[in-house]
Amino acid sequence: MNKLPFFAMLLSIGFLAYAVFFLEKDICNPYFIDSTSALEADALMQNINKKIGQQDEILKKKEQAFTDSIMGLFDSLSVRNEKDDALVELLNLESNVFKHNMIDSISKASQIEITEAVKNFNVKVAAYCKKNGIEVLFGSNDNSVVYGTGTKADKTKELVTYLEGIHE
Repeated sequence: MNKLPFFAMLLSIGFLAYAVFFLEKDICNPYFIDSTSALEADALMQNINKKIGQQDEILKKKEQAFTDSIMGLFDSLSVRNEKDDALVELLNLESNVFKHNMIDSISKASQIEITEAVKNFNVKVAAYCKKNGIEVLFGSNDNSVVYGTGTKADKTKELVTYLEGIHE
C-alpha cells in the first residue's frame, strides 16, 4: 500500500489548520484595497491625469486644424495634376511624422511623471501600512481581487481617507 497519498492529505490538513490558526489569532490577515479607488484619491495622480487629458485635447485640436488646412488646400486645387497631388501627399506624410513625434514626446514626458507619482504613492501606502500594522496589503485591478475577501479585509476606505488627509 502506498503511503504517499495519506501523507499528502495529512500535510494538507496540517497546512489548513496552521492557516486557520493564524487567521483566527489575527496574526496575519490578508488585507486588500481597490487599486483604482486608491489611485484616484491620490492628489498627485489626479493632477497628472488632468494634465494628460489637457495635452490630449490640445493635440486633438492641432490635429484637427492641420487636417482642415490640408483638406482646404486639396479642395482649392480646381485642376488637379500629378505634381499638386504628390505635394499634398508629401505634406500629409510629413504631418503624420510630426504628429507621431509629438505623441512620442508627450508620452515620454507623461511616463516620467507617472513613474514618479507611482513611487510617491507607494511611499504613502508603505507609511499607511506601517502606521496600521498591516504586513501585507494586496491590490485589485478592475475589481478583480488579487487576494482578499469580506469587508474586514477591505482597507480601501481607510487608505482613501488617509491619502485625502495628507493633502489637507
